[in-house]
Amino acid sequence: MGDCTLYDRTPVNDNAEIIKRIKYADIVITHKTPLDHEVISKTSRLKYIGIMGTGYDVVDIESAHQNKVVVTNIPTYASDAVAQFTFSLLLEVTSQVGLHNQLVHENRWAQAPDFTFLEKPLLELKGKTLGIIGYGHIAQKVAKIGHAFSMKVIFYNHRPKKVPESWIQQVSFDELLRQSDVLSLHVIQTPETIDLINNDTIAKMKTGVIILNAIECGPRQIG
Repeated sequence: MGDCTLYDRTPVNDNAEIIKRIKYADIVITHKTPLDHEVISKTSRLKYIGIMGTGYDVVDIESAHQNKVVVTNIPTYASDAVAQFTFSLLLEVTSQVGLHNQLVHENRWAQAPDFTFLEKPLLELKGKTLGIIGYGHIAQKVAKIGHAFSMKVIFYNHRPKKVPESWIQQVSFDELLRQSDVLSLHVIQTPETIDLINNDTIAKMKTGVIILNAIECGPRQIG
């Protein structure tokens, strides 16, 4: 086995330091440290870049290809954890657990004149339509959770996918925007997806739609 150098932290905006650290490396393992064209072109022995996550936007893939550098990611990384967190966001929006917990501690519930206390209306998920953009490992986990909540589940993927489950339906992008009560985003950040949610796509959605952004570092135009 060859020499291995581990850097606990690498400045993400300092190409000179990044180049200094990997210039003579055969293999580079990264997570958040970007390897752009300038960095890759200055390496002399690089053969492989391993990305410790699902997204590969931190690496200039075209530059790696030109320099005959193999790049891999981990498509299944933290799929269950991210799916769980995605639904925790949805449940917070629909059930307002954090808000009502705070109000209980402020004694607001005890002072309520009625037998119940609702600061804001709560939304039941049963029968609502969950629309998923992208259908990779995380999205498939989210779909199963949505189905367990008795939601109607639909999805759009840029490449059509065969799914064995009868409870999920593949639809067009515009149809998904039109039908969804909850919209969950699960695509890799690329130049094509970074502005996926914009004024035009929002105009096609239902009033009051809930948008869950599970894209790593994007998209940038939501809202």
